[in-house]
Amino acid sequence: MDIADITEIIELDPLNPKTKTAYINRAECYFELGEEENAIDDYGKAIELDPSCKEAYCGRGVCRSHSELEQQDALDDFNKAIELDPNYTDAYDERALSYFRAEQYQNAVDDYSKALELDPNREDAYFGRGISYSALKQYQNAADDFGKALEFASEHAVVYLLERAFCYRELKQQQNAIDDFKKLIELCPENQYSYYIRGNYYFDLEQYQNAIDDFNKVIELDPELECYSMRGKCYRRLKQYQSAIDDFNKADDFTKAMGLNLRPSYYSFDRGECYYKLKQYQDALDAFNDAIEFDSDERAYKYREECHKILLESGGCAN
Repeated sequence: MDIADITEIIELDPLNPKTKTAYINRAECYFELGEEENAIDDYGKAIELDPSCKEAYCGRGVCRSHSELEQQDALDDFNKAIELDPNYTDAYDERALSYFRAEQYQNAVDDYSKALELDPNREDAYFGRGISYSALKQYQNAADDFGKALEFASEHAVVYLLERAFCYRELKQQQNAIDDFKKLIELCPENQYSYYIRGNYYFDLEQYQNAIDDFNKVIELDPELECYSMRGKCYRRLKQYQSAIDDFNKADDFTKAMGLNLRPSYYSFDRGECYYKLKQYQDALDAFNDAIEFDSDERAYKYREECHKILLESGGCAN
């Protein structure tokens, strides 16, 4: 039934307690249309007709929770619904989400746990508790909950895998994170960000060729996503110094093309070391000066001193 049909039913006897169901149905329609205020009004009318209607309190709480200014009112509604029925699973689930939005993460965990105690088959509660645990930096608990959510073979599997991979990285379980990104890439093989993030994880594990392969895929899928600097760092560690320098220069060009007036300080030391290994000491000196000026990179001082010495001894210009 649409709003017009429900309104006709309400108008037949608007004060009849049985009409509360029509008000709730119309409120749900309004909510689906994004008309939260109309929905709140109809839930309120249902409550006037039946002050013990837990569904109306919970529904109004959901509507109110979408407004930052009504978070406490939303919590009050969920509290009332739970007072009316201490085993009302939906109310715990929705109140948990309101707590999460209010950054009351432990309260959110507690409510999601209660919802799961009442109904262990609530996929959204596992996910909600997982992101709440993650916000509390309890990453193993979060990863476990995302794993539970994945057992439902949901259309949201990509989100669950992404969140769990993040937790694994925080737990320094990079290989587990990489395994999750393999699954993500199987689900979305054209998503450049999955390759980019997995490439960074491979870098952390010192699997530099695998990282390069992923960064190559990123460049193929999205040339406008800057990953030359990370690929350059991989080449540097594989002692492919000229390839590394070429990528650092491409990163410079990318930065300029984007209109960003930034100095590439976070890879200046790497570039300087590459020039040094190739015995291009003046270029190395310039790069180490950047590393010192913009990063205060202590490693660069020793190399800069060595470059000065070599250039002076060879009669070169040591600036």
